[in-house]
Amino acid sequence: AITAGAGKMESGVMMGGRTFLGLFSECLEALPKAAELSAPNKYSQHLPAFTSTYCLTSIHLHSEQEIDKQGLVSSICKKLSGADITIGACVPSTCTNEDVSAIATFVLCEAGCSGNSTSTRCRRGIRALASDIPAVVVTIFIVLVLVIVITATVMDYTQHTNKKKEAMKLETRGKKATRHVVTATRTGNSHERYKGHLMTGIIDRASLAVDTFLFIGAFLVGYNTFKHLRKNNGSKNWFLSCVHRYLRTMPLMMAAAAFCAFLLYHLGDGPVWMDFVGTYQNACRDNWWTNLINLQNFIHTDNMCLPHTWYSAVDFQLFLISPFFIYLLYRWPRVGVALCGVLIVTSTTASIMYTALHRMSSVPGVYDYVQDVYIKPHFRISTYLAGILLGHYMVLKKDNIMKNKCDGRLGWLCCVACLLFAVFGLRVLKPSVQNAWRDAFNIGAPTIWCIGISWVVYASVAGSGGLVTEFLSSSFFAPLGKLTFAAYISHHPLQFVFFASREESFDYNYFLMGYFFVGNLVFSFAVAAVLTLTIEIPFRNLERLFLGRI
Repeated sequence: AITAGAGKMESGVMMGGRTFLGLFSECLEALPKAAELSAPNKYSQHLPAFTSTYCLTSIHLHSEQEIDKQGLVSSICKKLSGADITIGACVPSTCTNEDVSAIATFVLCEAGCSGNSTSTRCRRGIRALASDIPAVVVTIFIVLVLVIVITATVMDYTQHTNKKKEAMKLETRGKKATRHVVTATRTGNSHERYKGHLMTGIIDRASLAVDTFLFIGAFLVGYNTFKHLRKNNGSKNWFLSCVHRYLRTMPLMMAAAAFCAFLLYHLGDGPVWMDFVGTYQNACRDNWWTNLINLQNFIHTDNMCLPHTWYSAVDFQLFLISPFFIYLLYRWPRVGVALCGVLIVTSTTASIMYTALHRMSSVPGVYDYVQDVYIKPHFRISTYLAGILLGHYMVLKKDNIMKNKCDGRLGWLCCVACLLFAVFGLRVLKPSVQNAWRDAFNIGAPTIWCIGISWVVYASVAGSGGLVTEFLSSSFFAPLGKLTFAAYISHHPLQFVFFASREESFDYNYFLMGYFFVGNLVFSFAVAAVLTLTIEIPFRNLERLFLGRI
């Protein structure tokens, strides 16, 4: 039974299949569990004095295969020389990690392969929830919140009054829905983010979703703030606005961090569970405080809690400095536009130069580029300023928005050209383009993309969007727009749980990835609905109760 649960070489090795997990659950069931060994019965004397343990060992095949043996395994090793493979091993619990590494190297040598085990991780059982005190505390808190929400909802139904709504009431939360192009754009952008995290290898430009997120957020900040300034003679409480922005996002962020730090670990198990979920848990236990101060993209970036939330950190950091640009545009429009233009060019140029000087690859996913450039606000400010400029222009020219149909058609033509070029331009140019030009394109593409997105927003508000405006203004997007932040926070841990709990490796194809995307999207929004009703909106209403509407 122990050998049946171990990993074995499978088909597809020459096509990239280098992970052989075996059967995790069969391995753990191969021998009696510790509780059965300790319980006295008439069969105790016939049971072994150990249980079965599942281990994953990583093996590096030497570049030059020194062992000259004939056979299938030996010939495959020669073709895979220099590669790394991962094999699941089912061993008695008395074996140490060093024992498993030594056994793996020995078996490899006997099979005709020259290599060595570089690391071994063994599973010796998941800690029970009841014995994990922090996890119990978080569970009690979740139950307490649910009790408060359900109690408030029942009271609302039984009283049948029209009193001022309470912060914890469920009924009236789903009734608000507004038609707005920006809502649909942000919802669609959320879908793209989930797909981007799931299908990055298929969609080369999925990273453009980040720029859409920042651009739309900046447009809303600029548009609403300029309207407020014109209405209130240039007066605005900037400090209260920042506090309001912080409190709108932080309760859900901290709830997710606490859940990932203490409860996510107990949701399942699998051969790579500790590699993924265990790492996730440790990162949130150690570095949750960086999320609390919105500096996770600067501090401990290699071990970030909720790593996808660097979006939110960059957005908040740029929001903190946005009053300077907004006030400058309001008081001295020409100076403000000139400064924003200079900073947009400077940021883009600096990103290209920094990447070139440090000889980085500008492909999102390359570690150095992500750590030093991709997640930093000073290299993202160009997109944000473009959104503020569009918001300023829309308020300034609200009575003189485009009326000429020819201008509208030309604008849509340029918009489609910009969007298509930003997404597929590199694929068209790839055969002949050099690395330096490819990096310049990767860094400049977000600006081109935002030009196209800005036209979609502008034309829709101007009334020349046609079917696009009707689609984006559909009431279908209104409830989804309310759930986007919660779905954004929750979708990444859900993906980790799904993939980490799998006992077999996947043979990926386009259909399978599309299937996973749709399933993850639906499940993420289902979880988001619960989080929005139980955490986000209650805390938002409490914040309004104490600070009032900004």
